[in-house]
Amino acid sequence: MANMYQDKEIILKTQELTNKIKEDKLYKDYMKLRQELKKDENITKTIDEIKRLQRKYVKANYQDKEALEKINSLTSELEEIPLYAIYQQKEEELNNNLVFIKEGLRDTFSNIVTYEQD
Repeated sequence: MANMYQDKEIILKTQELTNKIKEDKLYKDYMKLRQELKKDENITKTIDEIKRLQRKYVKANYQDKEALEKINSLTSELEEIPLYAIYQQKEEELNNNLVFIKEGLRDTFSNIVTYEQD
């Protein structure tokens, strides 16, 4: 995607924000756990099977109850693996933080536009 915005200072500050997020302990912990998950063959196979079954379920117009039961069963198995459970928790924390940042930026931009219109 081409960057249409040309104010170099704002672009630089955006990159600084991105770098700050990547330097955060939560992000680093999440990425470390993600790499550990990728190394665990059992987890990656289970995730791949869940994805395959989800595609099958969607193609069946959400009517394949057998596929849904297998998806739920495999998901439960995954959630019992401590590494995966910790990964999910970190992912949720990171997503919450990113939503908070996004909402803060949205509110700030909204205030700027509202202020400019007054």
